[in-house]
Order: sequence, then C-alpha cells, then structure tokens
Amino acid sequence: MDSPTLISFPTSPDLAHPKPGSQKKIIAFSDEGKVEMHTVADSLDFLNAKQFKYLWIDFQGVDDIDITEIGKNIGIDALTIEDCCSNFTRDKSELLSNNLLFVVSNENGYDENSNILRSTNINLLLFSHMIITIHSGPVGSLKHVLHMLESRYNNQVCHPDFILYAYLDGIIDLYMLLVQQVELESRTLDDLVLTLSSNELNEIMLRIDFAARRTVELCENLLSKKDMLAAMLGDDTPLLSKVTKRFLRNVVDHVIRLNQKMKLTKEVIHSLNATYMTKISVEMAMVSNDINITMRRFTAYRAVFLPLTLLSGIFGMNVKVPGMVGFEDSPPGYGWFIGLIVFMIIFAFIVAFWFHKKKWL
Repeated sequence: MDSPTLISFPTSPDLAHPKPGSQKKIIAFSDEGKVEMHTVADSLDFLNAKQFKYLWIDFQGVDDIDITEIGKNIGIDALTIEDCCSNFTRDKSELLSNNLLFVVSNENGYDENSNILRSTNINLLLFSHMIITIHSGPVGSLKHVLHMLESRYNNQVCHPDFILYAYLDGIIDLYMLLVQQVELESRTLDDLVLTLSSNELNEIMLRIDFAARRTVELCENLLSKKDMLAAMLGDDTPLLSKVTKRFLRNVVDHVIRLNQKMKLTKEVIHSLNATYMTKISVEMAMVSNDINITMRRFTAYRAVFLPLTLLSGIFGMNVKVPGMVGFEDSPPGYGWFIGLIVFMIIFAFIVAFWFHKKKWL
C-alpha cells in the first residue's frame, strides 16, 4: 500500500499578507463621508480645514518623515512618534493624557503563495473626536473596519473608539484563522504520524517542528494582546465608552479562548513528536529482530558444517595422518601431524584469550 503524500502547511487567501514597500494610501472618513488622498500634506490640510464632529484618517505606507510630520501636526511627543516609526514595538496600550490613548497592535499574515508569516504593526492614536491609524503596508484588519462602516454606518465615520474596537476585532479575527490552520495541521500530522514509514522521517519531523514553532509564536502574540487589552480596559479614561468597553471585553474573551486552543494544540504536537519517535523505535526493533533471526539461521548452518570443515582440514593436511594408507615408504611416526595439532590448539587459545581481553567473548 502506498504511503500518503505529505501536504504543505495550509494557507488561506484571507491571510495573504502584502509585501512591504506598498504604495502610499490615505483614507479619511468624516461627517461628509469618505475621502481618498495620496499625500500627507493633503491629509493635514484636510484635517486643519474645518472642525469635524468625528474624524478617522488611515495612513498606509507612510515613511518616518511623514510620520514625524503627522505627529508634530497633531501634537504628540517624540517618544510616541518613535514608537510609530518602529515596526518592532510590542503590543501595548498607553494613556498619554486625558485626551490621547496610544495603542500598538501587530497583525500577522502570510506572504502571498508562501508559508512565511510576517508581522505589521498598526498604530492607533485615539483622541476624543478623532482617531489616527498608521501602518507601513496594507493590512487585513482595515478591510474588516471598512466593511463594518459600510454595513452599519453607510461609510460615515462613527465615534472614534468604535474604530479602535473594529480594528482590534479585525486583528483577532485574522488570528482565529491562523489558529484554525495550526489546529488543522496538528490533526493532519496526527493522521500521518501512524501511517508514514521511517523513510519519511526527515519530512515529518520538519513538519512537527514547524507546527510547534508556529504554535509557540501564536501563543506569545495572543498573550501580548491579552495584556494589551487588559491594560486598555484598566485605564479609567473617558475616551472609551461603556459600550465600547463591553465590545472590547468580548474581544478579550476571544483572545483567551484562542490562547487555550493554542495551549492544547501545543500539547498535541509535543505528544505527536513522542508518538512518532516511539513508532520509529518499534520499527527499528522489528528490523533488529529480523536481523537476529537471520543471523541465528546462519549460526545454525555454521554449527552444522564447522565440525565437518575441521575434520576435512585435519585429514586433508600434507603430512602423514592416522588411518592413511598407501604411504608405506613414508617415515614412521606422526611427528608432523602432532606438531600441527599442537600449534592449532595453541593458536586457538591465544586468539580466544585476546578476544576475552577485548571483551568480545
């Protein structure tokens, strides 16, 4: 029966992560609807042109110079600007003042047509009547936010804290897909581990190791998001309404459930490693047993023919041996015969003693 073919780690088009270095894109949502812009200067002019009831501006693909210009215009400190410029800032929530909440959350996604998981930081600056979001490239959670605005508010911006919730909810939804894929991989490995032979040892061990590393990575990311959301909900700030806090607590529940799933999946993957190694050990023991049976047969054959070989060797020597006929003219006695027998016995004892010293006998 042919062994099943190993499948690659599953990826989903919904998790396709765009490559960095994308085109600059700026979207503004206000009381007047949706406006698309292509330069930071246009967006800042739009921001300062009039007073809006609620405003959301999303900056995509902006560089450090643009972020610095944006930060100075909206009045944030240099340290916060530095955090926005870095793509390695951890997930965090900081209440910078009574009218500014700074949130950083990373979104994970696959590069297109690959299993490489990349992370992109999303910086959210929440004011009392405005929210600014900054990210280096396209993110899947933005689609989630736009869909919610289109379906609930007809592309008109709502209270800024709802945009914050929608972003975080979209990020966790993407993590749900990642967790589902790791669970699918663990179930696939569970089916394969008992059917594949030792010939696929390298491939199956790579699959198990890859799944284990991916599980640990997701556990760490989910734990940091749980801490970030807990810090956000623990801040006594008027920037988050009671309704939004209730929505955010629902997001926290999702994160806790995903983290529990990942812990169970990690245990399953670790058990798969032990199970597969046990299976390999059993197969090796069976092969060793087959070799022992074969060697036992060869030993039996040697035990049968060894005395015959010894006798034929002794009586086939080129000297006078007992019972030999037809050699009446040969010298009397069996001196040569006895000498060769004694030499053979001494040689056998010397070899046996050497093997015993080497602990081979």
